[in-house]
Amino acid sequence: MKYCSGDSGSGRAEFIAETLTLAEAQSIDSDSPSQDITIRPFLLSSGVIWRLKIILTLGRAVFMFPWSWGEIQGENGVKNFEVTRWSPTWERVWSFGSLITLFCSSTLTVFQFSLLINIVKDSPASYRLPFKLYTSACWQLHSAMLTGIFLYFKEPMRTYANTLFAFNRRFVAEHVLTISQWKKRGGLFMNITVPVLCAQIVLSVMRYCSSYKAPLYLTRYWAAETGDDAPSWAILLGAVQDILTSGHLVAGTLFLGWLTVAHATSLEFWIEEAHSFVTSAVYLVKKLINQLDFLHSCNYDSDMTRDELRVREKSMEVYRMAQLVSNLFNNTVGKMAVPMCAFLNLSAAIGLGYLTVRSMNHFFLEEFPSSVFFPFGAVLTLSSAYAQFQMSAVLYDMSASFLDSWAKTEDLAERRFLSSCQFIKTTAAGFTSVTRNSLVRYFQTVSNYIIDAVITFP
Repeated sequence: MKYCSGDSGSGRAEFIAETLTLAEAQSIDSDSPSQDITIRPFLLSSGVIWRLKIILTLGRAVFMFPWSWGEIQGENGVKNFEVTRWSPTWERVWSFGSLITLFCSSTLTVFQFSLLINIVKDSPASYRLPFKLYTSACWQLHSAMLTGIFLYFKEPMRTYANTLFAFNRRFVAEHVLTISQWKKRGGLFMNITVPVLCAQIVLSVMRYCSSYKAPLYLTRYWAAETGDDAPSWAILLGAVQDILTSGHLVAGTLFLGWLTVAHATSLEFWIEEAHSFVTSAVYLVKKLINQLDFLHSCNYDSDMTRDELRVREKSMEVYRMAQLVSNLFNNTVGKMAVPMCAFLNLSAAIGLGYLTVRSMNHFFLEEFPSSVFFPFGAVLTLSSAYAQFQMSAVLYDMSASFLDSWAKTEDLAERRFLSSCQFIKTTAAGFTSVTRNSLVRYFQTVSNYIIDAVITFP
């Protein structure tokens, strides 16, 4: 009964200590672990881990993450993964670089929003330029917000990533037989959002280099004061600033999104595998006569994990662990990732959606290649928000299904107890949970704002 308790204060600390201590645990048959476990000891595929390495590399290059990817060969060929901190000296250097980028992003945000207000006051005949300014100002604002968040909250996020690795490693070693049959989820974020968002850095620099005389860039006013074109070093400096600003936005968004998707994918797998399809009595009978060959061909539930995982006591332990991991996520990554994902994608989708529709004419060719930025950005915002919120909503439904499967018992008191257990959910700063209903409402709001902008502004 204690496994579904809602108290997460001391339990969270005990879980972290226990999980990190047991991270080196090997499988029951540790002398000959399967090839799947050796290759994927942390449940996540090599492609998912490779994308995390790319994100960390990008973060280091733009002075955002003073971290390295640690990979140590352990016993029986099983690797240990960890996101490691740099020395305090190098952390200060990278923090100084982040502060410079934060100052540049904040300055451009104020400048572009003030310029936007002045243009809108004149009631222009076409609102393409105001929406361009709005989109660019949001780009700078989002970069500044993410830079500030990671300056103050990057260490709890790094700690959670390592805790998730340790959590998966422990249960993979104890319960997994093979992972080759697992249908991986989260592909929309990993396969579309990650490469498209990385490409946005190149598109943003191309847009600047092709239109640095536009009103939204300070180099225009440099040229206006001197009467000549801006010097090459000023254009180069602006391109470097654009790379740093875009890099902070992309690296911060991808790291938060990667943690959200990896968290939901991992917990969903363990909760799904621990569903009550095989009763404890059936398991005990199987354990007594497991020498019989015909029994090995019987598949009561899943071939990927051991039957011990579906014993009531063990499954409730897994659910309790998943609750603690979820609470830790909500108190570290979730309180920043979910609100930022909702705000960033909503505010960006309005401008990008409007510009995409209004640029489907001669403007697309006249402003190429900067015009490619708009449809790419629109696809990115929609796919990124949907991928993260959809995975969180599925996790919520999976936890409800888990409790429902174990509540199908003749014991009325036990059914009432299981029905009262808290669902595993992803919360937005502790105020609301991500569910299918909230996912639908969010995209209805986004689409309504885009449609209203296209209809209202010429």
